[in-house]
Amino acid sequence: MSDIKKATSAPVVMFIIAILAFVDGINLLGFLPPETTLLRGVFATLAYPTYYFAAKNHLEIGDELFARTFLFFGLFFSLTGIIMLVQMFATMAGIPYDTKMMGVVWFVVVLYLLSVMPAFWYGDKVCLLFMITATLGFLIMSIVNFQFSFSFWPGFFVIAGISFSITGLTAAYFGMFLMLVPLGVVLPLGKPIFKKKETVSAGSVKIATSEEI
Repeated sequence: MSDIKKATSAPVVMFIIAILAFVDGINLLGFLPPETTLLRGVFATLAYPTYYFAAKNHLEIGDELFARTFLFFGLFFSLTGIIMLVQMFATMAGIPYDTKMMGVVWFVVVLYLLSVMPAFWYGDKVCLLFMITATLGFLIMSIVNFQFSFSFWPGFFVIAGISFSITGLTAAYFGMFLMLVPLGVVLPLGKPIFKKKETVSAGSVKIATSEEI
């Protein structure tokens, strides 16, 4: 039995992220028709409470990195879902709209992910792969939505689609890892690229060591 005081809702959130990221990935690769926009927008919007309570849960157990990440992703995905719905109904009503604002939104997401990326260099390879592919996908979508002269190169959508698909798969794998740990089953996540600095006591002298693997 897992310790109730340290219980976490992270597995549920990771599976929601996995669904949203993987669906976005296969959509960018052209496997989903435009008619799925309504369901994708509604799902992304209504998933917000799950992120909020997960972030609150992780703040209570002292895991600030997960809490901030969940809250940020929750706000972002819900906003994205609302914008998807607005754009869909605007298109149906013949109301013009500009996607450059979404370029700004995606770019802010990239800046946030880059700001927390150093913490994941010392984490497991699965989590690092999740962050790298998500950041790459968001960066490409920012470029596309800014509508630069080179933004509509077809390869951008393929790269973003593959990146988000990998993000979804790694999120699902990490969700399974979190669900199985309380049962005593530990899935491999890959060793960290870098080890954190450790302090070794030698009498009254403390020696800081670090090791790259």
